Amino acid sequence: MSVVTTFASLGLLLLVGKLLAWRRLVPETAPDTLNQLAITLFFPASILGHVGGLHLSPSLLAFVAVAWVNVGLGLLIGALCRRVLALDAEQGLVVGLSLAFGNTAFMGYSVVPALVQAAEAADAVTGLLTSPVTSPITSPVTSPLAYAVVYDQLGSFVALSTVALILIARQEAKRLDVAPTSTTTTATTATTAATTRGWRMVLRRLLTFPPFVALLLGVAFMPASPPPAVREILDVVAAPLLPCMALAVGMRLSWRLPHGARVAVVVVVVGKLLILPALALILGRGLGLPAPLLSVAVLQTAMPVMITVSALLQAARLAPALAVAAVGTTTLLSMATLPAWGAFLASLP
Repeated sequence: MSVVTTFASLGLLLLVGKLLAWRRLVPETAPDTLNQLAITLFFPASILGHVGGLHLSPSLLAFVAVAWVNVGLGLLIGALCRRVLALDAEQGLVVGLSLAFGNTAFMGYSVVPALVQAAEAADAVTGLLTSPVTSPITSPVTSPLAYAVVYDQLGSFVALSTVALILIARQEAKRLDVAPTSTTTTATTATTAATTRGWRMVLRRLLTFPPFVALLLGVAFMPASPPPAVREILDVVAAPLLPCMALAVGMRLSWRLPHGARVAVVVVVVGKLLILPALALILGRGLGLPAPLLSVAVLQTAMPVMITVSALLQAARLAPALAVAAVGTTTLLSMATLPAWGAFLASLP
């Protein structure tokens, strides 16, 4: 789809989702059901159809590094804002995590391919992510969606499953005023055991998460050009991804700005949609990323706040109103900023 068609469809579906939830025409669990369908079926099919022929290279590793640097910068800005704006610890964490994690899966998989032109991807990809030994005559072109998947799965998802969960758990414990009551030795032993269980949980989460498994299988076994029948089946299964994602997001959108935290929402909007993508562009150019990787890195960094992070913050009751407002406001405004970033990147020499 073209950029105009993609964003028109996205905006319409977001509105329909909001109306369905507002009029209570769907159960409250409908967004969860749609998300589960997308995670277990539509995302894996989309990933399998686009990551064939993808190989590790210095450029790809630098590309993943941009995603992790973005997480660090987001958390750093959140910590600075907490001091400068005199936010409480919960609001500071919400700002930091909102900046650090974007909607790189639900929106990224749908929007990035429309914004990054296939011709641009073909110009610089040869020899960077494919092996010239295995493809002596022609090198397969990796689609922008494959890069978006790598940014999301090796960057955002791994960081979410580790850094974000740890920070949220620590802040929730502080909110509940949980303090050790045992001896120092017992407390240390308990902490070590909890850490071990935590890493086991993270590893289990990674290895049982369908999109991550699809990425591993696709890189290991999918050819750069799958047989036409396989490609057609995967395309059909993956086709509902955009409408499913947009409806689920729309059902949960809220644009009400919480009193006393409006400045924090402004910080999230400006930082997430403008400042961090600009820093990703500077970093990507400094690392020498080729055009397609640079474009995807900037666009994924410019995605609105990740809904999963907001849901985790709400579940932990950490400034939930601010978390909801950050998602709703950035999602709405990204409908303008993402095409603007796409046009700007296309104009770069």
